[in-house]
Amino acid sequence: MGFSSPACSPCGARSSLRSPAFAGVSAPRALIPLALASALWYGLLTALVATLGTNLDAVLAVLARVNWVLGAAALGSLIFLAVWIVRRLKR
Repeated sequence: MGFSSPACSPCGARSSLRSPAFAGVSAPRALIPLALASALWYGLLTALVATLGTNLDAVLAVLARVNWVLGAAALGSLIFLAVWIVRRLKR
């Protein structure tokens, strides 16, 4: 029990395998919720990508608008910064 030193195993692999036991949970008991959470995450991610893929034209239109707004904001920031630097150097 306790922490494994890196000298006991390469890259601390043994300590990573023992982390559920370190938390007081057996490996099989920890793997079931981890597998369910992983299945939920990847299922939702797959559904999101499939939805975005079927509405690709709408997604591209939104991204074009967002890019235009972000480009305008960047240009405004650049102009502001340039004016501020010029004024600061004149002092």
